[in-house]
Amino acid sequence: EKGLAKKKLFDFDDMITTLVRGLETSEDLQLILQEEYQYLLADEHQDANGAQNRVLELLSSFHDSPNLFIVGDDKQAIYRFQGASLDNFLYFHKRFPRAKRIDLADNYRSTQTVLDTAHKLISGRGVKLNACAGHKEKEILVREYLGAEDEADAVANEVSEKIKAGVVPNEIAIFTRTNRELSVYSAALLRAGVPMSIETKEDVLDDTEIEKILILIKAAAQIGDDGALVKALHLDCFAIPELDIYLLARVAARTHSSIWMITQSLNELRQIRTQNPDEAVRVTNLISKWGKEGHNVSPAQLVSDIARESGIVSQMTKFGDAEIKLSKFAMLISYLENYTRSKRGARIDDLVDLLKLVDEYNMLEVDSRGIATDKVKLCTAHKSKGLEFDYVYIVGAVEGVWSGSRSHSDFKLPGIVAISKDDEEADDRRLFYVAMTRARKELVISHSTVRDDGRAILPTRFLGELSEDCIVKESYVEKPSVMDIVNRLSPVVLPKKSEADIKKLVTEVLLDRGLAVTGLNNYLKCPWQYFYRTLLRIPEPQTVPLMFGNAVHRTMKVFFDTWANKKDMGKGALITNLESELERESFTEKELADANREGAEAIGGYYDSWYPNWSREIKSEFPVDVFISVGDLEIRLTGKLDKMEFMENGEVVVVDYKTGKPKSRNFIEGKTKEEGAGDYKRQLVYYKLLLDLFDGGKYSMEEGILDFVMPDDRGKLHREEFLITKDEVHELRTEVERVLSEILSLSFWTKRCDDKKCEYCKLRETIG
Repeated sequence: EKGLAKKKLFDFDDMITTLVRGLETSEDLQLILQEEYQYLLADEHQDANGAQNRVLELLSSFHDSPNLFIVGDDKQAIYRFQGASLDNFLYFHKRFPRAKRIDLADNYRSTQTVLDTAHKLISGRGVKLNACAGHKEKEILVREYLGAEDEADAVANEVSEKIKAGVVPNEIAIFTRTNRELSVYSAALLRAGVPMSIETKEDVLDDTEIEKILILIKAAAQIGDDGALVKALHLDCFAIPELDIYLLARVAARTHSSIWMITQSLNELRQIRTQNPDEAVRVTNLISKWGKEGHNVSPAQLVSDIARESGIVSQMTKFGDAEIKLSKFAMLISYLENYTRSKRGARIDDLVDLLKLVDEYNMLEVDSRGIATDKVKLCTAHKSKGLEFDYVYIVGAVEGVWSGSRSHSDFKLPGIVAISKDDEEADDRRLFYVAMTRARKELVISHSTVRDDGRAILPTRFLGELSEDCIVKESYVEKPSVMDIVNRLSPVVLPKKSEADIKKLVTEVLLDRGLAVTGLNNYLKCPWQYFYRTLLRIPEPQTVPLMFGNAVHRTMKVFFDTWANKKDMGKGALITNLESELERESFTEKELADANREGAEAIGGYYDSWYPNWSREIKSEFPVDVFISVGDLEIRLTGKLDKMEFMENGEVVVVDYKTGKPKSRNFIEGKTKEEGAGDYKRQLVYYKLLLDLFDGGKYSMEEGILDFVMPDDRGKLHREEFLITKDEVHELRTEVERVLSEILSLSFWTKRCDDKKCEYCKLRETIG
């Protein structure tokens, strides 16, 4: 804690308690925040824990009757295991007895049948709800099956039939009680060909492609170790026949040689008649290269290079769960970048030790939900809170799972009141209530009758409390057929994404994220660069120039926000702030030292050259979102302007900081053949297009400035000013509309860019 305090940091999990401690020990801080936040709204307050409640209490303590609005539903208090308590929810009514209570009785989601049945389950607690959605009343279906696998297959097949009949997949949800049952239902849905989104946490390292990367890291860290090399040669990202590996092992054993040495000799590989000697040499050289690289670059950079150069990244993009695999890879890269910040000299041996520790303690998890939304939702009941669907399946509704379960732990934290069995059952009831009331039109509850070991199992006690006139019971307890058993034992093969699937994904992502000028420039360089970098967001470690640029931009924002408030940080504070921002990035020790030296010289020179000639009438990092019609769709165009300067004539000048070496005016305007030529000018025109469409043309931009923070080789700073014409904006808008149409129609699918060495076009070849 002392180390964190010295660096002005605190643990993420301690954020709330740190705030509470600050409010309790500093009357000035409490008064400042009470004055700033005079109207407080706490939503979902039944889920508040003691620390969160204490924050509300302290912020509202100045007045006897504060402006405090608390919203919650005690019937949905299901997070006791996270410290939430109904006592927290009920406390404020006792604390402020004059508070007005408003009971909301109208429900615009479920049928009256579901509402009445669920209400009875929690002993009539709270206000009885009235169904106002107008859905046709339908009994709740309660089904029993022989085993859990039979239940899962039956539910999956019924969901499949519903989709074939025209039900939209994202209007169907399956709720389990715990994460343990999710794998059974995900496998059943895959067998039935049902698209799904699983909402749970998954171990990042427990993934086929990530495991391949780990094998290659170990091989690169153990140059000369034949065992590590053989494991790497077996990977299916390489085209090395199994027979070749067998021949290598046999010859090495017979000649008392090393497989490493043999695979580096093309002639020797040909002599022993391997089928693909060129590939064996290529792979061994790659691993040797990574081994050397591992002692000179950051762990994140090494892992990224291994994943790309081995072809593993291209494998990630091939199949139906590409989004999940890429999100795991992104989490791994991000984790390694954070690790580098704390250990800037880390190299490949440190990486191996770290990943061993992460794997042993399951330290790295990621949400396994995909990007696409048109899928059946599969999640636990706790994750279902706040959601609603036309068709809901509550599965595995047996005693010992949904009710009557043992406490998770006998270990009690200090200060936490022990939870009685009655309280535990009340928690279970509320959770079942939440799951039931997610349904709009139809609710199905199912359970099995026999455990995997053949012992009988009872349905949850809650089913026995449902009114007979509100439910229809159905029994399907026949034994599974031989074919059913064979299908369950067969490995589930994820289908490749079809062009139609990819088109749908592209449309969903584009509608969600919109188009920024970086994405536009990527597309104009190569459509596949846009596809992989902007749409799929294949993870890449941050480069040194990018990290430096991010730190400078954050520094400039703080400086000019202060400047706009008629204050001056001064040159010294400006440089100190930059050093703090650089410290946040994942530089190696040498990179950080270089960045600090170059940054201090550049930002100090920038201050000396332009102070005090900046306008104070400015907005920093101004976000702009507008919409443009493409066919029947409205696509969002997005941008963030580094700085807007307001002129006396009512116009604005947009300033964009550039942190690389100054470029020539011809390069900026696209009159040279260098890579990236024209991108900077296009960016300024794009910003004018955004402002023309924003808020009825509220901001009139005629001029754009590229402000180069770094000096040229002679130490001179450059500012390039451009008048942006209406013709340029019209031309760019036409190009934006063309690009968006091509993206949505996938008309670039069979095209390649002019660069024969383009890594993104090579990735495209792997899709087939």
